[in-house]
Amino acid sequence: MRWRKALFVLFFAALPACNTNKAINVADVNGKQITADDFSVRYNKYRAQTSERDNIVLRKKILNNMVNEILIFEDADKLGLDRDSTFKAKYKDITDQALLDGYAKLLTVDTMTVSQGELFKEFREYNTKVSARFVYAKSEAEAWKLKEQLQHGVSFATAAKRVFTDPRLAASGGYLGFFGYNEMEPALQEVAFSLPVGVLSDPVRLRMGYAIVKVEKHIELPLASAADFAKVESKLEDAIRERKTAEVLKVEGEKITNELNPVFNEETLAKVLANWSYISREESAGLVSENRFQKIDDIESLPLVQFGHQSWTVKDFVQAAEKTTPKYRMFVRSITGLKKLAEGLAVRTVLLQKAKDAGLEHDSRVELQIKLARENYLLHRWGDLAEDSVTSAGIDERVAQTYFDKHKEDFMDPPLVDVAEILVPSKSEADELMKEIKEGVDFGMLARTHSIRTSAAQRNGELGYAPPSAFGLVGDKLVAARVGQIIGPEFLNPNFAILKVVGRKPPRQRSFEESKDAVVQTLLPALKQQAFWGAIARLRSSATIELNTEALGNVVVASN
Repeated sequence: MRWRKALFVLFFAALPACNTNKAINVADVNGKQITADDFSVRYNKYRAQTSERDNIVLRKKILNNMVNEILIFEDADKLGLDRDSTFKAKYKDITDQALLDGYAKLLTVDTMTVSQGELFKEFREYNTKVSARFVYAKSEAEAWKLKEQLQHGVSFATAAKRVFTDPRLAASGGYLGFFGYNEMEPALQEVAFSLPVGVLSDPVRLRMGYAIVKVEKHIELPLASAADFAKVESKLEDAIRERKTAEVLKVEGEKITNELNPVFNEETLAKVLANWSYISREESAGLVSENRFQKIDDIESLPLVQFGHQSWTVKDFVQAAEKTTPKYRMFVRSITGLKKLAEGLAVRTVLLQKAKDAGLEHDSRVELQIKLARENYLLHRWGDLAEDSVTSAGIDERVAQTYFDKHKEDFMDPPLVDVAEILVPSKSEADELMKEIKEGVDFGMLARTHSIRTSAAQRNGELGYAPPSAFGLVGDKLVAARVGQIIGPEFLNPNFAILKVVGRKPPRQRSFEESKDAVVQTLLPALKQQAFWGAIARLRSSATIELNTEALGNVVVASN
């Protein structure tokens, strides 16, 4: 959960640094010491990330988080969280990723340079704030259609209500507010910082889908000095190197793909795609369960692809695909998508072997990355277990009733609109029909004789009562229209519609019984947070903790 990042994000600050403090301890936790140097490294890294000023309250907060982490690691060990099959599978993923990252750095360490011009450009972005809004679709083709609708006058406010389930984004027209350097997903940041104000982007591939972005304002912060640049120069150079490394790795991957020269069995690919939604779903036992393939015509042994002297069956492919995330697999919707996934997985296998051949399994930086990722995983897994002690069944009904009584306005059924339509394939035909309606020709008769949605045409075009969101991009117009008013022609890609408001029903207050499930889901996050901190408190109550506040105040840290 997001709130927990306030604790766990600090963990990644535990990186090696030069010792600047005397060999004194600022805390002792069940016999384990936190030294002044341990604290200084952690504290300096945190402040560099957040720009918070040094003060004793912040020092105590960071130190207490370090204490909590020691206690969590001890409890995780007692629970065996670092010894079961779930951990072992995760640890292999962590190790593989560290090897891949290490190999990427190895490819670029001797060839990569960062110019002053690149640094100054990065610094300008660092000192720039952008406000933007976006909408998204699940596929690139749908995103292009969405852009076309926006170009034809559909507002972001209307489009956002149709595409977002997040109520804040839906209500704000996809407004992201002002954001700065490295505060958004990289692909979104790149387009937002390069796009002129007011221009619609082409579809941008994000983790959630394909976005259409519109920048509303660029604000460059004034008075950035040479001293300001010096403070962040190293951070900016790291960011540039990270992007360049990713690009080098992409080129290396394309080279390996060409060398592998994959030859696919098109018939098997078609069978895999036909069953992909079932094959790719996540199960507790992993993607490849014993009975999974028995349910899809026993295709596990079919040959899928030949890579030189190596071949993959369907089962080999799905086992490799288990290393990807469910969201990533969700975007596979075509034969081409399956091929790209298989090629990427094969390239990953080759890169891992190259990393091992280069001796990176014993590289100190790779080992450090594995250590930090392992401990971060254990922190989050322990936190999930603490939160999972709270379930919807355990919420007192009186608590839920009290919340409902205080927030009834949040549990309303939306207004309903009954709409009749005449749906035709061209604007010219819609314009002609609109003329006839204005001349007094009966709407229902025209719907019966011209509308291409035959199911509604038989009912004089009537679609029935539904919330405004069910009518897509024209929902807002229908809500604002009076009964009997005719709207249109409206572009409903790829057709055109003339719409008539036949009736409406006002919003309806739901009863507590109707709202109970929604109330419980609203209360759960806060209760889970309480459970997490309650578990921390129980660990602390049974631990021996000594904090040296005087030594903490005297720790030498980086200046503001």
